[in-house]
Amino acid sequence: MKRTFALAPGVGLMVEASGLAARHFVAEYGRSPDSRSPDSSVAPAMRLRVGPAARLADSKHGTHTARTFVGGHRLARWRVSMRLDADATSVSCALQVIGPLGLPLVQSMVIEPLLSITTPAAGRVLLPGALVEASDGPVLVLGLSGTGKSTLALRAAAANRLLAADDQILVASDGACAGLSRRLRVYGDLPRVVPEAHALLPAATRRQVALAGVVTRLSGGRVSPPVTVSPAALDTHASPPGRDMRPVRALFLDAGRSRARIGAAELVAGALGLLAEQRARLIAAGVSPPTVTLERETMILETALGHLEAERVDLRRTADPIGALERPVGA
Repeated sequence: MKRTFALAPGVGLMVEASGLAARHFVAEYGRSPDSRSPDSSVAPAMRLRVGPAARLADSKHGTHTARTFVGGHRLARWRVSMRLDADATSVSCALQVIGPLGLPLVQSMVIEPLLSITTPAAGRVLLPGALVEASDGPVLVLGLSGTGKSTLALRAAAANRLLAADDQILVASDGACAGLSRRLRVYGDLPRVVPEAHALLPAATRRQVALAGVVTRLSGGRVSPPVTVSPAALDTHASPPGRDMRPVRALFLDAGRSRARIGAAELVAGALGLLAEQRARLIAAGVSPPTVTLERETMILETALGHLEAERVDLRRTADPIGALERPVGA
């Protein structure tokens, strides 16, 4: 398979893969609008080859960074060869991955962080976050890993709220936000954490969730396999992939901090911190975003988020997460 997925205006992901890898990426990004074969008019921000013998294609452009590194998590291992073009508009990547859950893990730990280095050249920042509909309009939900973004998104979806994204958002300088078209991730603790969302899943998916819970318990919590779920499986409203929405306010989830209004500078600084966290494994491997990327994404975020009212919230201190989503800033 050789296919370009149009993730947003000007942002394409070209994938060359076969077998399990091809099926994985089609299932993940195949909902993207205008996703088609190699003659796609969308210029690829990333060219990805996946397979045991994957190698980088020759480059006709200057190179800013070229690296080969290995990584892994739990039982999965991967080897990555990557080359970032001199102007940081495109990255080429050859990926070899083995082990259970290797593809979704390397997708979130390597592929999407690498992609985020190039999207600012197309006027978009690929930002870790959720975008959920509240009574007054879409709400941008940001926060570090483990602060409850995805859990809040699932609760909102189960409450029949429009869900545009639960994990990754493409933010444009004019404030428009579109969810990255990929499947939701749920885990074995879903029946306890968000029982209302678990009840909406098809029986086959609930069995997968139960099995994931067994694996987590037997491993003593060391292995928590995700179960991938199409947003449509929740029988709820899902924003069409790539559809732009304009958030009316923002929540920054911050464990251990009291609820408080935050200004634009603090919101932008928090968003930039999320990007740094998302790229931590790349930076440890010697792949740092070039100055031009950092400048572009700072400018985009200052323009996009500068007008939003925002507040910090610790969902662990909140008995009613949906109420926290609905509550106007400062109320």
